[in-house]
Amino acid sequence: MLTNLEPRIFFVDLDEGIEFFVKGLRFEVLQRDESMALVGRDSARAYLVGNPVSAAIEPPELGIETDDIDAIYEEISTHAAYLLHPGFSAIMRKPWGSREFSVYGRSSVSVTFRNGQKVTRLEISRAVALTAVVDGS
Repeated sequence: MLTNLEPRIFFVDLDEGIEFFVKGLRFEVLQRDESMALVGRDSARAYLVGNPVSAAIEPPELGIETDDIDAIYEEISTHAAYLLHPGFSAIMRKPWGSREFSVYGRSSVSVTFRNGQKVTRLEISRAVALTAVVDGS
């Protein structure tokens, strides 16, 4: 049984990554050395790596599932509102049923918090296609 996924997230500056996760998202530093830190909150963990070359290739986009999106949104909007993604800063109900909002760091790391029904890629594709038809896109 798989119990957790712990991604490596590359930052130009490790301290910037730690600030984003610790100050902004209220994770804790579990371990740290000069080039890497392990951060965690509840059962979510991530390795933050200071590596400008890897960070420049493609900024990560992460999703975090939560069972209380309203509490997470309230916490972030109260303590780190500057991180709320300009185009996705309120909790929104998506066509596939989940409720979501996003935060965005200075180094272009994007994190989407979501809760709601679990869906397949096919269901998401159908919902997006239906939205395009309804919107006339």
